[in-house]
Amino acid sequence: LDDFSDEAQAEALCQQMLSAGAAAGARIQLRRQAALQGLRELSEAVEAGEEPFDLCFIDADKENQVAYVEELFGAHRSRPLLADGGLIVVDNTLWYSRVLRPSHRHDAS
Repeated sequence: LDDFSDEAQAEALCQQMLSAGAAAGARIQLRRQAALQGLRELSEAVEAGEEPFDLCFIDADKENQVAYVEELFGAHRSRPLLADGGLIVVDNTLWYSRVLRPSHRHDAS
């Protein structure tokens, strides 16, 4: 789990997860940085031989979502950050269902 949030609440949650058990704690990383920079660093680690991720959950600024997905698929790298058959889950993609309403559609959605 990588959390690129700047919120103290995220840190507290990750600390709880770390203390929940040794097995989970060994697999959890808390990252407090810009999401795109964090993804790029993780991509570099995968290129250097680390295992890619089976699941990527994106809950970050919507303006950069395309860049996040490109980074996951390895658009500019030899190995993608997302494993073959991996799953990407993106939070708030429907913008409270606004994208489903023609009267609320615009380029940003």
